[in-house]
Amino acid sequence: MKLSSLIKGKKVLLLTHHNGDADGVACAIAIAEAYSEDALISIGAPESINRSARNMATALGYTVEINPNADNFDGVVLLDVPSPDQVSPYNFDKLKVIAIIDHHYSRKEFSNKTKNYLLEERPSCCEVIYKLLKEDGKELSEKSAKAMVAGIFADTQHTSLGDVDTFKTLAEIVSKYKLKTKEAVQLLRTSPDVSEKIAVLKAMKNVKLERLGDFLLASSLAGSFEAVVAGTLIRAGADIAVVGAEKSDGCRISGRAAWRMESKIHLGKQVFEPLGKKLGGSGGGHGGAASANLTCEAKKGVEEAAKIIKGIIQA
Repeated sequence: MKLSSLIKGKKVLLLTHHNGDADGVACAIAIAEAYSEDALISIGAPESINRSARNMATALGYTVEINPNADNFDGVVLLDVPSPDQVSPYNFDKLKVIAIIDHHYSRKEFSNKTKNYLLEERPSCCEVIYKLLKEDGKELSEKSAKAMVAGIFADTQHTSLGDVDTFKTLAEIVSKYKLKTKEAVQLLRTSPDVSEKIAVLKAMKNVKLERLGDFLLASSLAGSFEAVVAGTLIRAGADIAVVGAEKSDGCRISGRAAWRMESKIHLGKQVFEPLGKKLGGSGGGHGGAASANLTCEAKKGVEEAAKIIKGIIQA
């Protein structure tokens, strides 16, 4: 894919998934820097971006607009978006999609939407973008190099989910652009605010713990910050965690799995995509981190996700 030929002379919106993370925002920053002379580029996200992404963007002098009017642009490039529901409240079918660039796994909804669908199953979307930029003859700036390293670290859990090619990419960026890795990683550092602390502690009080042979499955309901709660449960010792929260139009379920579960289960493919199809909505994600937006109550979503997980682990 030659992105330069697709966006040249256009007003383009780079749109990542809702509650956008550092990986998706870093991809947008790298494209905005590399193609600044080719197109008029803005960066946006549906609903929100997380604190790490916001801190990184602010430190690098970028603003990520929340829910920008897509009709004001000639086209949209979707970045790090694993499924159509991840751009809600936008209607995916009404977006003027120029290209979709992702690193999860192929979705026919996307391949049917545009012929410019670049997918490589990599630990981070930044790795896909870096390769795309090189093939398009584009260089990173100091800002985008820092963003790319930070994005890779964020989506690979500080390289624990990376592979040989991930380390090669990191080494190439750090060496070529003379970066200090510490400076890039510091862009991700945040301190939780009081509301997040309260949400996590309340959810921890209601954890249901189930033993599946040698593995532990933890589930809970949260008022908010469900992804953070799921990650906290993993750090507390759970092998798999599922946490749900009510939303205005249904619920959102987040799942996390410890690295030792990598060969046992793929949360995105085996749990959350089927979960979305069964309960009304859409889901997907990585092997160790996935989510679903459902039309049912959070309690039902969590229970069904746990049921699917138990069926896989105990098979």
